[in-house]
Amino acid sequence: YNPLTGIGLVPGNFGVTIEDSLTFTLTQSSDSFRITKYSGADTGLKKIFIMGCSFTWGQLVDDTSTFSWLLQERFKCFDILNLGIPATGTLQSYLQLKKYLDKGIVPSIVIINYASFQDMRNTSPRVWRKILTQAITGMGAEKEFVKQIKFPVASVKRNKLMIKNESIYTEHWLM
Repeated sequence: YNPLTGIGLVPGNFGVTIEDSLTFTLTQSSDSFRITKYSGADTGLKKIFIMGCSFTWGQLVDDTSTFSWLLQERFKCFDILNLGIPATGTLQSYLQLKKYLDKGIVPSIVIINYASFQDMRNTSPRVWRKILTQAITGMGAEKEFVKQIKFPVASVKRNKLMIKNESIYTEHWLM
């Protein structure tokens, strides 16, 4: 769990096997983002932030097959950061970018990978909360743990963006 984005990723190197058929390796750096190269960040280079959901993060592919990694190989004159987080929308990308800008970390380029299904993730209607609740409890999480998870939710009131954190938990899927 991450209080800013709702989803928290764990640093480390992981071998993943899905249904005994699909296997891939993923590595998340000490700041919990998917790596884009084997060596650490080059602080002397201009930064490119690539933001988005699981497509950006690299769902179901090895580190070296993510599009962030492939861009890093092609554009060695930049430090490319894969800031993708599975199950998120453009609201989380906005919040991440704002956090970096507030710290004085200003990228030269920001690429946001957008898909229309992210609109639902930004406003978190009940159907999206049900999907998340079922997915997380399906991975073995206890109901009490899921009740504590909060996601940022966006709305617009009087032409002003409003953001609040709401629990993703919903009771039985028929309710």
